[in-house]
Amino acid sequence: MSSRPKRFLARPWWTGAGPKNANQGRVILLAFGYIAVALFAKAAPPGKLVATSFGDANPSQPYIALHQPNIPGYTKDHFARPYLGDGLLGIRPNPNPLSQSETVAAGFVFSNPAGGFEMIAPAPYPLGTEIRFDGSTLLEDSKQVTIHSQTLDLQTGELVTEMSFTAASGANLDLKVTQFLVRSTPALMCQQIEINPSEDGEIEVIPEIQHEGIPGTVYRDQPPGPRTKIAQVLGIESDRGSKIGEAVLISQGNGIQSKSDGVYVVNLKRGVPEIFRTIAAVVTSAYHPDPELEAIRTASWGDMLGFDELRSQNAKAWHELWKSRIVIDGDDESQTALDAAFFYLHSSAHAALTTGVPPFGMSQWSDYAGHVFWDMDSWDLPAVVPANPAAARAMVLYRASGLKAAKSKAENFGFDGAMFPWEAGLDGSEATPSWAETGWAEQHIVPDVAVGAWEYYEATGDKETLRQAVWPIEREVAQWISSRGEFTARGFEIEHIMGPNEWVADVSNDSMVNLLCKMVLQDAIAAAHEMGVTPPPVWAQEEEAIYLPVDPIKHVIEPFSQDVPLLYYNEPLNRYEKVNLQDHPDAYTLGNPQFLIYHDPPIPEALYRNTWAYEETLREKRAPTPSVPGSVRSPGFAIPPFAACAAMFGDRQKAAELFHLAATEYVTGPFMISKEYRPYHDGAYITNEASLLLAAMYGFTGLRISGGDWRKHPVSLPAGWKRIEIERIWMHGRAYHLVAEQGKTLVLQPIEKLAGTASDSKKSAGHKVATAAH
Repeated sequence: MSSRPKRFLARPWWTGAGPKNANQGRVILLAFGYIAVALFAKAAPPGKLVATSFGDANPSQPYIALHQPNIPGYTKDHFARPYLGDGLLGIRPNPNPLSQSETVAAGFVFSNPAGGFEMIAPAPYPLGTEIRFDGSTLLEDSKQVTIHSQTLDLQTGELVTEMSFTAASGANLDLKVTQFLVRSTPALMCQQIEINPSEDGEIEVIPEIQHEGIPGTVYRDQPPGPRTKIAQVLGIESDRGSKIGEAVLISQGNGIQSKSDGVYVVNLKRGVPEIFRTIAAVVTSAYHPDPELEAIRTASWGDMLGFDELRSQNAKAWHELWKSRIVIDGDDESQTALDAAFFYLHSSAHAALTTGVPPFGMSQWSDYAGHVFWDMDSWDLPAVVPANPAAARAMVLYRASGLKAAKSKAENFGFDGAMFPWEAGLDGSEATPSWAETGWAEQHIVPDVAVGAWEYYEATGDKETLRQAVWPIEREVAQWISSRGEFTARGFEIEHIMGPNEWVADVSNDSMVNLLCKMVLQDAIAAAHEMGVTPPPVWAQEEEAIYLPVDPIKHVIEPFSQDVPLLYYNEPLNRYEKVNLQDHPDAYTLGNPQFLIYHDPPIPEALYRNTWAYEETLREKRAPTPSVPGSVRSPGFAIPPFAACAAMFGDRQKAAELFHLAATEYVTGPFMISKEYRPYHDGAYITNEASLLLAAMYGFTGLRISGGDWRKHPVSLPAGWKRIEIERIWMHGRAYHLVAEQGKTLVLQPIEKLAGTASDSKKSAGHKVATAAH
């Protein structure tokens, strides 16, 4: 299909099961002060997103972790909070960022209260701060707090909140709170409070690791000894034995004095700002067996470097990433969306991340439970690797670390090799809710993982990761394919599977699945040769024989075999029913070949074009459902591939319309938080972000990841776009400057070399062309 109603069918426990109808809604984007211009050499840097109104919520109301409603269920007046992340940690600061705000840390998990399965847990907020002033307290007397603005600087990843706090006496404090997560040391986050008083006086500042509603048992809330120079420490253990440790240090000096009870006294002079700085470390047991002790060490390291050095390092890290910014000439709204997409995707990926990238990154814990889906391998990885190969490598290493669990799952299902789970937990084991059909049927995740791993290798030429991770993945998935299908009179067929359309189950020869398996077998053979290993002859036999259902009259790829019954989702009854396709023609899936557009699938061009053109006639007539890309009920990530297909096949106007739809209708609020579905009011759904970036970076430029020349197709930009430019894109361990102009040959100019990452050996130039008969 062209959407994922599993996002309905496997809804989180607090919403109840079953799809929801969705009415079309138009979102007004409030991106103030944001300018994008055409040429990279003259382009303004990534801008600032500014909020000046915050809905009707109490700006100081603490975030109560276990009472949080499901993210998409928030009402229209909900303020979609900004998202600061570094891949390992994420926070969604409240309008008053000193009050308890949503916090997530990679590797801290607990048991889903309803389903019992492993899920990521809400984490304590280490930047909480109480201020006592002239008989009033900031967090308790929230009506005396006024939030003036919040500004998210995309260029540096810093959030600045300006607010004022007025005591009952009338005295006033102007507060400017700056927060950022440190990409150079991803276990650290920093906060600076600039305090400007209306009169001389003394205030008390109390840093707090706020943990109201956080699941688990506190096992440490005091420093381990008198020599530990730490303001606060907290250790919590969940019901699954997962631990999180947090430590806070205060940079002292000037008029700041420490009391023994954790209170800091600040002497203020009228009109003279005072600075109060916090360095916090957050570590989980996925990274250290005693995370609270390691958090103390990490925070102390940060204190030794100093706040200013950490701030400088973080800005430099973002500056390096932004060299891979996609700059377009011709559509300012889309430029803004691409910048936001780049920022949030890279806020969710890091070379140090060992637990995989969930669909919402570290922006929230409630939706999809922090599990790792195909989103990471098929969407995030190819979008990340040209800008940050090391972060993409971390994704591949996570999958390799889950091979043991994947092999065990294959054994349980009676197959050989490795069977990666639809929703993966910390160690790679299946974590899908046990009632969700996707947990046993949506097996296209298995070749998805292998295609993503091979694309990493072809993009980088990283021989060490080939040996360590890529080859083991390719080998085990190829073995799974061998045991999963069987030879028939029509070829090598794969039965009883669910493709990307989760409204349709138990089909045979899903065309996207079979194409992916063909690609994997080609890749596994190439990987074996790279390793100096002779691949089993059966891999080539199966690759050649894989059956692709093709209508010989229409000359189009069919979504799956048409001659057997299937399970079709009955939305009103919230259940699957066995039907024949002739009785339910809407079960005919749209988008299987389109979803592979960024991955250069082995399809003859004429067949690909005919399939796209035929399905466009169906797509534009279908009633809106999540399985109709571009409809009012479609998820956002499904639309950019159709824009890329339209551009590649010559319909530049439709490409512009579809891309603009995905870029503007699937974001909310001034911080451009990405929504999975249009009617939602929150999310930070990074799969949408990755899909936008993939369309611009690959789909419109004609690039496809390859061991050879990436320039596979002519440049074809959406109508109105004149140019795409990227200052630096990494290919095969070398940096290039990219310029794609409509009607011209794409230019890749080498700008520097990076020793030790490029491969000198000859690699495969891409997937072979498939031939198929009905």
